[in-house]
Amino acid sequence: MSDRPVVRATAQNPDVFFQNREAVNRFYLDAPGVVQRVMSRFAALTGRHRELFEYDGAPDAERVIVIMGSGAATVRVTVARLGTAAKVGVLRVKLYRPFSVADFVAALPPTVRGAAVLDHTNEAGALGEPLYQDVVTALAALQGCRSRVEALRDGRTRHLRLRVEKKHLERRRRGAGWPFRSWRE
Repeated sequence: MSDRPVVRATAQNPDVFFQNREAVNRFYLDAPGVVQRVMSRFAALTGRHRELFEYDGAPDAERVIVIMGSGAATVRVTVARLGTAAKVGVLRVKLYRPFSVADFVAALPPTVRGAAVLDHTNEAGALGEPLYQDVVTALAALQGCRSRVEALRDGRTRHLRLRVEKKHLERRRRGAGWPFRSWRE
């Protein structure tokens, strides 16, 4: 036996590659639960509690900023300075991919009508940045959607605010398309 194994002349057809990709999906689905269990063990050892999505702000917030990374600390301080009377909050993303829709929705206050998504990534040619796309998808997947959801995308200093109304979400569920409109309309 050799301590330096070598593989030569391997090939994988597209059907086998696809089967292998599908086989790992269950691990991605299990990842948020595993990460949360580790975060809970960490909290038991250190006293520092962490969640997949951490919310700070008014318990009855109508507007929430969804953010991850270094900018979250600044937004958190700003929301704290505004106080609960401003009815705003910040939802800090601690585990991004795989994105747990159930944990994201559970972290949002039930009174939220609007969300601003701040993402530092640049996806050239995409309809939105990755975090923005996941938040819009999560909100669209909600049963009993809020009457109005506004989203703000920020990437390379571009801003685009979209309005999604409950009637459009219902149309989408029936397969009638996705009528995004610019905030200027």
